[in-house]
Amino acid sequence: MTVFIKVNALVVGAFLTFIITSSGSALASQIVTVANFGDGSGSIANVQAACNWAAAGDTILFKAGNFTWSSGLVIRKPLILQGADILDGGTRITAFDTLNAPLITFTGFSSSNLVMVTGFKFDLVNYSSSDRCAVTTKEIALANLRVCSNEFYYGYEQLHIEGAKGVVDHNTFHNPMKGISYTAGTAAQANESWANMNAGTGDALFVEDNKFIDDENYKASYSQERIGTFNGGRLVIRYNLFDCSSYTNASTIDPIMTHGNAAAGAMGGYWQIGNGARRGQSVVEIYGNVMNGKRIDFLATLRGSANIVFSNRLVNTFTMVPRIYLREEEYTVSQWNPARTNWPAEDQVHNTFIWDNTFNGKSQTNANIVIGDVAEMIKEGRDFFLHAPSSSGGSEVFTGLNGASGSYPTDGATYPTKGTMIFTPVGPNAYYGYAPFTYPHPLTSGQLSDLPLTMPQLSTPALVKNLRISVPINIWISQTKDDSYFDTTDGLLSQSIDGSTPKVINRIDLLIYNFTNPQTVTVDIRTAPNGGGVSLSNCTRSVTTGGTSEWVQFDMPSVAISNTVYITLASSGKIRWRIAGASGSMYGGINYSVYTGASAVKLQDFCLKVYTK
Repeated sequence: MTVFIKVNALVVGAFLTFIITSSGSALASQIVTVANFGDGSGSIANVQAACNWAAAGDTILFKAGNFTWSSGLVIRKPLILQGADILDGGTRITAFDTLNAPLITFTGFSSSNLVMVTGFKFDLVNYSSSDRCAVTTKEIALANLRVCSNEFYYGYEQLHIEGAKGVVDHNTFHNPMKGISYTAGTAAQANESWANMNAGTGDALFVEDNKFIDDENYKASYSQERIGTFNGGRLVIRYNLFDCSSYTNASTIDPIMTHGNAAAGAMGGYWQIGNGARRGQSVVEIYGNVMNGKRIDFLATLRGSANIVFSNRLVNTFTMVPRIYLREEEYTVSQWNPARTNWPAEDQVHNTFIWDNTFNGKSQTNANIVIGDVAEMIKEGRDFFLHAPSSSGGSEVFTGLNGASGSYPTDGATYPTKGTMIFTPVGPNAYYGYAPFTYPHPLTSGQLSDLPLTMPQLSTPALVKNLRISVPINIWISQTKDDSYFDTTDGLLSQSIDGSTPKVINRIDLLIYNFTNPQTVTVDIRTAPNGGGVSLSNCTRSVTTGGTSEWVQFDMPSVAISNTVYITLASSGKIRWRIAGASGSMYGGINYSVYTGASAVKLQDFCLKVYTK
């Protein structure tokens, strides 16, 4: 088996992978340090040399500092790329003005090994080229990709992911033209992604716990989607923050746009012809996201696929009635010739369920759903439902290939027929009994083993002192007040931590929704609840928040605990601890659902994360 040790890239220096054999012995991969190549700098030549020298599974440890690359790094084996410890200054890579290629490209191999990029700041400077992105996977098949704890600035695309499954988590995407572009990869990979239409599984790319920030520094006259797709694949977008509350541009921000079977220049435009037209995504799950900003007009634009969209919240938008947009473009002759004249279309919106989303504090209604192009192609009660999958109401199934259509022109006369979609109005909905996949994604939570582990061979012994291994403990706090916020004049909010097993706390993350901007939020570790007792190890930490909804990070001075202690939260004004669940209201102050246990992990919006070692 493989045992992953999670390293928090914001505070640690390396992520180590150990391969445990059946006999229990440990085979350790190497940490390859860029400093041992060439002149020891973080130049592209030295990094490429380190990657070329490394073996599959090795970790490439980057130098601290700011480095400008005029060409891109190309990697043809599974490696882990680790930026320098933030305490040492971190690693920032900037694209040179003339660079029209990705900064980092993984290409030309298939692997089930972990491939990871973590702990970097990538500055793409401008929006000059669609080829100019930070990280791309291309002509590849990856089962376990992780891109985590990075910061991305500008760029036409910041991440371009083809042919990979895994997780993109805990990154911050600043002012991109497009944040993440995702595709199953080749035509064969796109077709394969449609062979299985299951939802709630780990067989997807997960985008979770990220921030997408657009503000007054946005440099372009228009924007594209923050997460966009094309050509197949299964995608899960959950628990992200899209914040354009400080965005001054007049153009619309689109958090999520899943493209359908865009013609991509193929003659006729229909994939059943077999000449290279793109495909839509097969299954898309979107839940638990928060979208904040006046120019977010559409929570999501869905142009195909089976979609499961629930418990998202769009706030502070006012330019129009905020909506979810369902589209099917095959009546549009400009891309498809001849245009389709009857339902169904290829890869169209089907077996889609939309429920428990809120728009400016109001529960979802039919007014929040808009059908684009020709409404006949997408109908409520057939192709989509405004409730969770139910035990009745019917479902759509395919005869022949999933996603195929037998209506004109792919009716066997003008173009071939590879099957069609039919709707049966009796029986349960598709996805009845749906449950989301494990959260957080397993790749984000490495498991520590009691087996003796052999430390990897370090290229410099001095690096040993920089290893600080962190494991997160998720604590879901129940709300006891009548309203959904607390005021410091009403007392402090505390959460106990059991220290019967000695721990060392080195970081606390807090997700808040605040009312008074800006304001100061203070976290302390004390020996008694509600501010009582004493503060441990001088660990009082305060930050000034400036966003409507955001994660706030508090680095702790490695506080050792051996008894019960209390994480105490206080603020200079009122803060709403985002607690509303499936039947709650974000604004009314009443009808709040409080969840515990496993349900809390799935449904509560508020999370306090304590990192220990």
